Amino acid sequence: MYNFQIVKNYLDTNVNEAELLEEKQIYELIKSGGEHKDLITSARLLEKSNPDYDKIKKQIPSVLWFASFHDYKITSNIISLSNFIYCDIDKVDNPAEIKEYLKQFPFIRAIWLSFGGRGLGFTVLCDKLATNNIKMAYELIGTEINLKLDTRACKLTQSNVLSYDNEIYINPEPSIFNFNIDLSNTNSDLNFISNHSSPELWLNALCNNTNNNTRVSLALHRKEKEYSSSNDTFRPKVNFKTQISQAEFEDEDYKVFDEGRDYVVVYINKNGIEAGKRHDTLLNITSKLIYNSPDAGSEEILKTLVTINKEYCKPALPIKDIEMIVAWCWKKHIIGKLKLNLKKRYVWFNPKSDITPKQKMSISAKVTARRRRDKTSEKINKCIMDLYNNEIIITQNVLMKSCNLSVSTIKRYWKELKSEINEVNNSMRENSQNLCEIS
Repeated sequence: MYNFQIVKNYLDTNVNEAELLEEKQIYELIKSGGEHKDLITSARLLEKSNPDYDKIKKQIPSVLWFASFHDYKITSNIISLSNFIYCDIDKVDNPAEIKEYLKQFPFIRAIWLSFGGRGLGFTVLCDKLATNNIKMAYELIGTEINLKLDTRACKLTQSNVLSYDNEIYINPEPSIFNFNIDLSNTNSDLNFISNHSSPELWLNALCNNTNNNTRVSLALHRKEKEYSSSNDTFRPKVNFKTQISQAEFEDEDYKVFDEGRDYVVVYINKNGIEAGKRHDTLLNITSKLIYNSPDAGSEEILKTLVTINKEYCKPALPIKDIEMIVAWCWKKHIIGKLKLNLKKRYVWFNPKSDITPKQKMSISAKVTARRRRDKTSEKINKCIMDLYNNEIIITQNVLMKSCNLSVSTIKRYWKELKSEINEVNNSMRENSQNLCEIS
């Protein structure tokens, strides 16, 4: 029986004096509210922004669901993982309905109202959790239940403030949320694909199949073979940077998009990917490769990642981990939830063009200068209209202060705007004179 550490409050990092409770005891404490019932009830009457809310919260003990620690709760002090994941759903208008909805999932162990009363917490017992796959497990649970989980709660050192819910739901016989698909429990189509087809077909099958007890995209069945790219080079079908179609260039050397186009580039540190950063880095790389090469297929993405892992990770991760990373990212791609930090590119160069790097730099600089100039011009024109609407005579000094631009910038635009500004000023003077005559 696993004993969970209970610390003084959610800010407490010292576990030397932590109380130890069994899972059942924690649920009983949540059901009764214990000695903190009245405090929790009073906190729920307050807004989170109220200082008293946080004061009360600091008086309530917190549970370390993910792991146990020695001395202080830092990752380097982990004694063991609990194989439990605590999930948090924050800011819901209908917690009772969400609780009923969650009861249908057999892998959920318990569900209760959060400390603040505006969300829900629930626990899931997993199989073979490790420090490098907990975030992945957390997101896969969110995908499985089709609800947005609070990602801030997914940290090994995260403690959960004890709550009060006399209607806590406890599943007496939960199933284990398993990361490894046993193909013997799936349908015959999956077995056939696993035994007879290419990695691409069985990867797609795992990502799309939802029959029987299959945990969609939780992992790939380990094939007893090595994946490699021909001549240890990356396949040309997999793009490391975003491309646009040749048709869009219309036989031109480059294309300018005023609104920009989304793009990502895969960068790999030439010094390699060190232990502790391998999973997160390979997840990021895989997401970018899939975004840039959705038509390449999962097999090519997998082969590319295997090569990157072999050449750059120090030491290389097990092939099983690489398969899991690709499966997870591919599933995210299929359901349209692939997370990427996209940037905008305004100038796209035709890869078939013969223009030199120096020419590319010159073209990019000119386009950037033009865009900056267009934005500045738009800003100045808006300031002119605001000054006109407020009946303020426009001078260079007034415009400089209104636009928050330098004197040199205003002077540079003044010549081309001078006639327009004179008309605006004359219009304001005439309006003022007419008002005087009327009065």
